[in-house]
Amino acid sequence: MKVMIATFGVESGGIIDGIKHFGCEKLILLLSEKPQAEESIEHLKEIEKTAKQMRMPLEKVIVSQYSIAENIQKVKETVEHYKGNDVILNVTGGRKTLCLAATLAGFVSNPSRIVYMQEETHLPIEIPRFTLKKKVVNKTKRLILEFVSKDTTYEEIQKYLKKNGGPQNYPAIMKHLRQLSESGLIDISRKRPQTYSITPSGEFLR
Repeated sequence: MKVMIATFGVESGGIIDGIKHFGCEKLILLLSEKPQAEESIEHLKEIEKTAKQMRMPLEKVIVSQYSIAENIQKVKETVEHYKGNDVILNVTGGRKTLCLAATLAGFVSNPSRIVYMQEETHLPIEIPRFTLKKKVVNKTKRLILEFVSKDTTYEEIQKYLKKNGGPQNYPAIMKHLRQLSESGLIDISRKRPQTYSITPSGEFLR
């Protein structure tokens, strides 16, 4: 099945052009808020009308207005839900923070393609993709990134690593934590005892 996941803000043209160009069979709209302005509501109705004419199911997913980290995770989950299908990620519409989050999520969630629809030609520009996840961090660092949230303690991390086959000794764990911090993937608090928090870059690599 050909599925389009599209960011929506005010305009409908990039989304309608996209589903028609690719002949999509399902549309998932990512909305950073429920449309309030009359213009947004009208454009949303236009998308709904087009989807109905194409006999195409339409699903709406409400995402954060400003949190890039939350939206990366939401878009990744949405793309991965349709794994095995031909997934097209359309980042033409919506707030800049949502478009950025969707593009970053596309780099690690592996949709078939990421596109931006041109207003003048109504044709797609395909955004080049690159893969980082497996090359940037090893198994232990990946375990830490999967577990750390906000103000996670060393003891909590050590317990999680023990449960999942990671290193147990203090020097080895601290080396991984320092390297993740130097790479900008986690923050280490200055207070004592120290705690560890995931950064937006770390969220990106989960």
